[in-house]
Amino acid sequence: MNRFKAVAPLFLLVLVGCTDTVDTITREYRNATNEALDALMMVTDESSAQRMTNRVFKPLNMRYKDIDDKLKIVEANRSKKEMVKEVLESDGFQVYLNELDMNRQRMSVEVARLRSVAKQYEKEERARLDEEGKFNEEPNLKLVCPALYDLVFGQDLEMVRAQITKPKLLDTMSQFPQWKVETYPMLYEKFMERRKTTFAPPDPPKVID
Repeated sequence: MNRFKAVAPLFLLVLVGCTDTVDTITREYRNATNEALDALMMVTDESSAQRMTNRVFKPLNMRYKDIDDKLKIVEANRSKKEMVKEVLESDGFQVYLNELDMNRQRMSVEVARLRSVAKQYEKEERARLDEEGKFNEEPNLKLVCPALYDLVFGQDLEMVRAQITKPKLLDTMSQFPQWKVETYPMLYEKFMERRKTTFAPPDPPKVID
């Protein structure tokens, strides 16, 4: 009886993940990351940084963890051969890869923009300190604009950054060659062909002088 009680939670956990697939998992990752980057675009000052941090960025940590857990269950529910086939034949995974590239660029642009916003706060604080004769005191952005500071220099965006630079699904895919699945070379070749044709990312916009 005690053994059944110990196994039951694990059994239920696996059952919960039975309806998830690589397509649904990648869609959830994409939705979460796009929501984060859209929120980042809406940050223009300290008050909006506070609002987006509380509404979007802090809840994202648990949201990403939930998706990561679903991915673990998907992997547990499949043999290595099934996992390789599902990932390499997934349309959702192809779209996910394309959006990863774009979202890395989006995040880089937005963080650079927020650095400029933080610089403006620093300049204003420098002027205030000078007016008070505090010429040797350095502006403390952690006090002046704490939410903005945490987005630019702190840890509030680390989870988003990790999801687009070191995604767990790509880590899984990197193990495929070591899994010794006999169909892997053929599936990978087809996967790469689709990346160059059907799912080729759009050309970057041309700069017109």
